[in-house]
Amino acid sequence: MDYGWFGAIFGAFILIGILILVAILAVFLVIGFFLNNYHKFLYGKGSACAWIPFAQGYLLGKLTFNKLIGWVVVGTTLLFGTTYSTTVNGETVSHSLFPGGSTLVFFAKLGLLIYAIIKYEKLKKGELNKEYEAEKCNLFWGEPNNVANTTQPISSQNPESVTTTANAIAYCPSCGSPVTPDSDFCVSCGSKLK
Repeated sequence: MDYGWFGAIFGAFILIGILILVAILAVFLVIGFFLNNYHKFLYGKGSACAWIPFAQGYLLGKLTFNKLIGWVVVGTTLLFGTTYSTTVNGETVSHSLFPGGSTLVFFAKLGLLIYAIIKYEKLKKGELNKEYEAEKCNLFWGEPNNVANTTQPISSQNPESVTTTANAIAYCPSCGSPVTPDSDFCVSCGSKLK
């Protein structure tokens, strides 16, 4: 009996399976390196969560927004990935608790990752306040209370960066919150003022 065609088809499936596993591992490692570098940039040290599958989702949510979002990412991943089995006419059938939920979680995580990359680049360029973002990420809810503002005078070459009223009260152009005229960053939203 000649197994030439069968062997070739079987070998092709094995090769495709190996390529898929290598691609999944590569994506996992790239995301892990990114999250580890992001954490190191904000806090001065890497995070072991960047290398653990479910913890990686937590770290992504935390670095993008805060700890609450991190736990939401983990919870939805576990919830939408849960399946149960039933036996119908002697056949075991698997069902998802939320059909299509895994796809929604995938796209939500992809959106968070894209937002995290944008935010990381803004932090590296100095467009966002690093101390403010680091403190905000560590919170479970709300906004940071005590973020030190740098005290440099507002440059007269860039007067449109902070709008000022006649009473010398400055307002953030992004969110409209009052800021001191010598602030580099808005305490409410973290936007760079100069």
